[in-house]
Amino acid sequence: MKKYLSCGFLFLFAIIMLVPALSSLQVSAELEGEMDSEIWFSPGTASQLFSRNSLVSWKGDYTAGNIEDLPSRISEVLYWPATRLADTGLALSGKLKSGLVTEELFGISLDGYYAREFGPDYPIGTLGGSSRLSFSQDELEYWANKGIVNYAGFSYQGIFLLERGPQQAGTYNSGVEVSVSGTKLQGVTVELKALFGMVPNPRELVGNGNGSGYDTFTPAGKRINGYSESQMSFEGIKVGPLRLKSTSNFSAGKGFEQTTLDFSLKEEAELLEFEGSINYTPSEKTISLNPGLDLEWACLELYSELLSEGLSEEKSELTGIGVRGYGISEVQLGDVRVSFLEALGDNFLYRDRGERDWRLRASDYTFPPSDEKLAFEETDYQGVFSLEGGLGNLYLGADAYWSEGGKLFGLGKFTGEAEYDISEFFELTAGLVLDAGSGLQNLILNTVYRW
Repeated sequence: MKKYLSCGFLFLFAIIMLVPALSSLQVSAELEGEMDSEIWFSPGTASQLFSRNSLVSWKGDYTAGNIEDLPSRISEVLYWPATRLADTGLALSGKLKSGLVTEELFGISLDGYYAREFGPDYPIGTLGGSSRLSFSQDELEYWANKGIVNYAGFSYQGIFLLERGPQQAGTYNSGVEVSVSGTKLQGVTVELKALFGMVPNPRELVGNGNGSGYDTFTPAGKRINGYSESQMSFEGIKVGPLRLKSTSNFSAGKGFEQTTLDFSLKEEAELLEFEGSINYTPSEKTISLNPGLDLEWACLELYSELLSEGLSEEKSELTGIGVRGYGISEVQLGDVRVSFLEALGDNFLYRDRGERDWRLRASDYTFPPSDEKLAFEETDYQGVFSLEGGLGNLYLGADAYWSEGGKLFGLGKFTGEAEYDISEFFELTAGLVLDAGSGLQNLILNTVYRW
């Protein structure tokens, strides 16, 4: 394990050694924090009063110099806007969550990064890096370090990842990703990427899970990870109204795997949109086309799609137009805003992963495209009706949900939220969840203190 830690320690040591030099040049510093407690009461449960959803979380951010965006995931690009020659900055952030019922400490993450601008070529470049650690209750989950150099229109990046192995506790695998990307040649973005000892995890990259965004592995039980895969892509190619993106993938086991040409076309009235792809592999070529409709009139929106059995070289027939759902979003009626969304057929509403119904209104639910569903969570609701409004520092929201199994005229669930800003530092929120059949399910008390 010491072998794996050495690269990460060198990276972190470089950050630590640069902090004193950077701090001497920084002109301002800011420390912000937040304590968020969410207590769930379950009056209808005889075994325990507090729900397992109850937790307390702490967050602290320190920024100094000319840095504005704190890192949230290692997969995101670091960016320092509006810097000047020799500007520097330092940012540190930490998050901690603790369950109230399980007496478990979980979700600890620590972030830090710095930036240093250099010149004199144009555009002026930026040097930076980040380090992210995430812990479970018992051990380190992963440690990701990222370095980045932006210079002359190109971004050079490297990621070193140490992640807990899937089999035995206390074992770790490591991986490295190196990439270069930039926008040249009339707005075309070029990216070259190579991975060693790890592969992307699509679910984690869109926030579906608490991992690093990658899966590490040790091939054939060896302790030194080698080349795993690489990718070359060109994006932003425009031919009239046609938009093109080309991606080629290579792997250690197969060499060239595939080249995918994605294209999209939208007509001038912005009603019809065609998206498709041509995929080339060493053994075959496949073509797929996904036509779509964008139907929206005033406050009414239809979530629609053109139906087919999959347009390809073998199939070329559209079978009809399908409407997944319809709704209205935040229509103002006096002092109250009204939102409404209903799914049709065998469709159900989707919400962002990790969100709670009692804090959402109808406009927060959606019907995502198939290629974006990983970032969303499907509910068992076929419709929701929401009212929201407020006065001064008070905000009120109420929702009614229905589905086929609803106990009261199809209605199955009711939620409510009342939020009051006591001051700019303290926020108090109360919520409730009602079941149409069993009555009161949960009372929620949420307090947020900021400094």
